[in-house]
Amino acid sequence: MYLSLLPIGSAPASILGKRTKLPRSTARYICQQLVKKNLFFETQKGNTFIYVVESPEKLLFLIKKEEEELQRKKEKVAKTVEELKLMINPNTILPKVRFFEGKEEMISLYEEILKFKETIYSFEDKGEMLEFIPEYVPLFIKRRIKYKIKNKIICPSATPLKSNKAELRQIKTIDKKLFPFSCDIKICNNLVSIFSFQQHTAVGIAIEHQDIVSNFKILFNYVWNHLE
Repeated sequence: MYLSLLPIGSAPASILGKRTKLPRSTARYICQQLVKKNLFFETQKGNTFIYVVESPEKLLFLIKKEEEELQRKKEKVAKTVEELKLMINPNTILPKVRFFEGKEEMISLYEEILKFKETIYSFEDKGEMLEFIPEYVPLFIKRRIKYKIKNKIICPSATPLKSNKAELRQIKTIDKKLFPFSCDIKICNNLVSIFSFQQHTAVGIAIEHQDIVSNFKILFNYVWNHLE
């Protein structure tokens, strides 16, 4: 409709309907919509409404106007967001959960744990980690010793690992028949890391949330203190 009116400058809806092969009522409706968009303006001669086209430069003006309106909305929403953030209860913030699939990504999570350089509290499997990433386990232990990171471990009695002061490792075991752990759970700093070593669905899950970590530590200490 805009392109039809542009060459002639002004016309009633009936003429524009003929030029665009649209019914007069449809043409008039579209003209009214273009008036609302400030691409046409409307005048009246007798009983006839005449529509006058705006210049193409008006299109750029309208875009600029929309950009200015959008900027005002952004500023208003930004202010509202800050007000809403003050209403958030910090104790209800959701935990940050990340997934690490496959050997390489799971190893990167183990490396992340070492970067804390703090005591690691572990519920360990009965040897699945050693079978899954045998080339990495010695490196993990070597780096842990280098950073002087202690490791307190609760694991099934079938584990090949033993307590070792030189390797800063202290182990307490539980009956492998009653508690056949197959995952590795490590609690360190503000992170709980859970590793499953099933060949085709191996995955590591990292959970960052202080309250969850604190409760895992309570659970670990409870079990630790009840084992010989």
